[in-house]
Amino acid sequence: MTKRYGKENVFALSFMYNQRHDIELIQARNTTTRLGVAHKIIDVSFLGDLARNVSSMVKGAVPMATAKDIADKGQPSSYMPNRNLILVSLAAAYAEIIGTDAITLGIQRTDSYSYWDNNPFVL
Repeated sequence: MTKRYGKENVFALSFMYNQRHDIELIQARNTTTRLGVAHKIIDVSFLGDLARNVSSMVKGAVPMATAKDIADKGQPSSYMPNRNLILVSLAAAYAEIIGTDAITLGIQRTDSYSYWDNNPFVL
């Protein structure tokens, strides 16, 4: 992205939603610092509060899924209802606010087997 648009034209967003994996935000900060691009972390922790009883992705009562859980049930307990849809909507709003005309998502492709909102046909 920085080669195509120039690092001064790349604005990275990360979202804090009380996820169990704090490493996501740490790595986003490290990567954007190394690349020299603007980085904003948006606090949407209310999503974690909403989903703490249904998703193991956030800090709460649901234990993290194992590989066996995923194989047996299809959609793991770490699925968080409409998370990517909500985050993309916030990214689109931010893009409009700063006057940009493109959004690029960093969604883990290997999760599309069980997370419907990672499917390229949905977004």
